[in-house]
Amino acid sequence: MSYPLKLAKPMILPAVTVTEPARFPEIRSKDLNGRAVTLPQDIPADRTVVILGWQRNQQGSIDGWVKALTTADAATPWIEVPVIDRSNPLFRMIVNSGMRRGIADHEIWAHVVTLYTDKRVFDQALAVTSEDKVQALVIDRSGTVHERIVGDYTPEGAIRIREALQKR
Repeated sequence: MSYPLKLAKPMILPAVTVTEPARFPEIRSKDLNGRAVTLPQDIPADRTVVILGWQRNQQGSIDGWVKALTTADAATPWIEVPVIDRSNPLFRMIVNSGMRRGIADHEIWAHVVTLYTDKRVFDQALAVTSEDKVQALVIDRSGTVHERIVGDYTPEGAIRIREALQKR
């Protein structure tokens, strides 16, 4: 006895969204010395630690990362990137002047690149889901994010950062 072959109706599945890896978007700005910088191309090394902050009250957490990076290994390439919504030139001048006054060590100025940008678009490009905590990223000059630590400096986070800097 044979049974007629019945073909099932094709199943229609919803589209699958493929998420691209987080990438640091190209942004032009200046460091606190006034030197023009295009990120991520102008980061100081092939892989660099980028410490992101969005709120003024995060400076203590940022300082913890900076202290660890500058005392543990002087060769660790890093930049601090405060992210601020777009604003007028007068506001930018006031903010940058305040930052320079707050940083006594003038050698640090070359490591601080303030981004005045659309924070929503920037956060989306980097897959940032919350601005409540600082983030330490390891990125390369193409903008690829190789590591992300959310929050304050910890020895465990430092190990992950160091490993990401050394991978090739």
